[in-house]
Amino acid sequence: MTRSGVLQYHLPPPPRSGLKLRFLIAFIAALALAGCFSSVFEPNYTLGIKGKNTAGDPGAGAIPETLSPAGPAPTAQWAAADPGDELVTLTWTEPADSGFDHVEITWTPADGTPVTPQTPPRGTGQPLTISGLTNGTAYTFTLKTVYTDGTISAGTSIVATPTDGSGGPPPFVAVTNISGVPTLAYANTGLTLGGTVDPVNATNQTIDWSVTNAGTTGATISGSTFNATAGGTVTVTATIVDGTAVGTAYTQDFTIDVMVPVTGITGVPSAATAGTPLALTGTVAPANATNQTIVWSVTNAGTTGATISGSTFNATAGGTVTVRATIANGTAVGIAYTQDFTITVAPPFVGVTNITGVTTAAYPNIGRTLGGTVVPATATNTGIVWSVKTQGGTSSTIIDGVLTAAATGTVTVTATIVDGTAAGTAYVQDFTIVVKTVTEQIAGEMVSIPAGTFTMGSPAGESGRQTGEIQHSVTLSAFKMAKYELTLGQFEAVMGAGTLIAGWGTNMDMPMPSARWYEAILICNKLSIAAGLEPVYSIKVGGVEVDWAGLAYSSMPTLDNPDWNAVVMDRTKNGYRLPTSAEWEYACRAGTTTTYSTGNNITPDQANYYYEGSPRRSMPVGTFAANPWGLYDMHGNAAEFCWDLYGDGNYSGSPQTNPTGPVYTPGTSGSRVVRNGSWTTGVSNLRSARRGGNGPAGRAYCTGFRLVCSQ
Repeated sequence: MTRSGVLQYHLPPPPRSGLKLRFLIAFIAALALAGCFSSVFEPNYTLGIKGKNTAGDPGAGAIPETLSPAGPAPTAQWAAADPGDELVTLTWTEPADSGFDHVEITWTPADGTPVTPQTPPRGTGQPLTISGLTNGTAYTFTLKTVYTDGTISAGTSIVATPTDGSGGPPPFVAVTNISGVPTLAYANTGLTLGGTVDPVNATNQTIDWSVTNAGTTGATISGSTFNATAGGTVTVTATIVDGTAVGTAYTQDFTIDVMVPVTGITGVPSAATAGTPLALTGTVAPANATNQTIVWSVTNAGTTGATISGSTFNATAGGTVTVRATIANGTAVGIAYTQDFTITVAPPFVGVTNITGVTTAAYPNIGRTLGGTVVPATATNTGIVWSVKTQGGTSSTIIDGVLTAAATGTVTVTATIVDGTAAGTAYVQDFTIVVKTVTEQIAGEMVSIPAGTFTMGSPAGESGRQTGEIQHSVTLSAFKMAKYELTLGQFEAVMGAGTLIAGWGTNMDMPMPSARWYEAILICNKLSIAAGLEPVYSIKVGGVEVDWAGLAYSSMPTLDNPDWNAVVMDRTKNGYRLPTSAEWEYACRAGTTTTYSTGNNITPDQANYYYEGSPRRSMPVGTFAANPWGLYDMHGNAAEFCWDLYGDGNYSGSPQTNPTGPVYTPGTSGSRVVRNGSWTTGVSNLRSARRGGNGPAGRAYCTGFRLVCSQ
């Protein structure tokens, strides 16, 4: 046997309202009673609600609801309210257990403040009126069973919120807006779509997402996760079922920009030339990156003085530069992509303006290395490529920069320096080379020296003067002297191909760097024979006259030799010979009486000698200006052997005519006079009166010679 009871709540209407206040207790959950109390059975109460008017009668269309602990919340709508206060009835069924005493009802508002438990009378239909509830506040109503032994059950609770309505569930609240939806995504990176539904108490707020226009992005949505494979603009739609009204969805479109981040920049120039603008470019990866505009800057200019204007790079000096490429929003919105690059700057480009020192003469069947001095010396590119432009009957070839002509004539050769004038523009210069026999060449280079009388030696006050430079008058007959010191090319042409000494170099216009005096005698006679002239020198070895035409270069003595020291000079012969010491000084002075033919001083731009910062090497013959009689390198470059034995016999102080120096006496030194200074000696050794000596067989360092012959 069971008993049922009714608990009624009396809710007064709000003040000054033209409407009756109706409270609807919306059941959110019905929790089961749980627990055991002194072996007393805890019943499962069935709770229901029913609206009643003040007369206690059900309102028209009132729908009683029954809720089980696991049942759903009520969703039925109440009919229109009857006049008067609204009554809410809570019903339950009491157990027939003899241990049952009564029930307690408590309710707790949302702020957690409990009220004093209410004990309704036992039985059905005896309402308990509760007033003072706040509209819109959630209350938790709890029903507990109290047993005669004082045991109280855990209770069953119902959460309800009084609302101003028609006595039924809360009124439907439509969605008016969705805000806070992401507007930016990154390709190949998942984005969770979300948003805030307005108003916050909208009845339905569950958003379903879909792509309505993917554009070029390849966008898809799975659940609330957005993905795109390429950059562009996407339109997505948010849909809330029954969001506007029951049966009418709320929809709202949103635009999402999909960005493709930059991952790298390639193809940036790594080399530049100081003084030459360089356009900075680069290829952005991936090719479909959203932002690709590169801004360039210098992060470390080093010694280059590098600057960047726009995308144009400039440097004033050579070195290494670090430049930075920056792409605004390249990695993400608000995050730039940066990458550093190293540029090696070459010194400023210096164009070639001239090539000097190229030989003007060659000999048949003797290879001639085509050298040349590039001007300026600081030119960026100096590598010369040689080619034959016109043969001129010479049948010339050039292999590895060596010209070989099969016959006499005039050949035109072209020197080309790739990128010599500017990057992409070659420097080109033509040269004319006369191919002739060495006898023709030397004969054409002989300068007539007039007969005359001069004062040989130096005055007592001359700076650098040596003992024995006693001034005395000397008279000389006319003669011819070579305008240049004998060159390597002439030596090889006379002695034959392959006779040059290793280490002498390949520039055939250089003076002989370390000649023997015996060598000079041999060359003079061989050249005379080749030119059809009478040899000047004669030597008997073992009483037998030397066969100059048949004498091999390798047969020449390399040690002091008395037979060769006793060589005889016949000045009546018309062949080539060495100048006497007097002839050399006479030609060097060229009519001057000063320390040098240039005056009492000489400078580095007038002669090749040793000084701080000097080239410290021999120079091609004719590099410096000639003296007043047209003779080159009479001061410096290479020292020169003369005929005379080295001694003071020709400085006796008495007038002399065509002196030839002391006569060789067997058993005495065969040392010979050396005139001129060289590139290894100081300026005082270049004096016109200066003389020294060297042995005839040894190679005299930086010493050569020049030829003379009768007029």
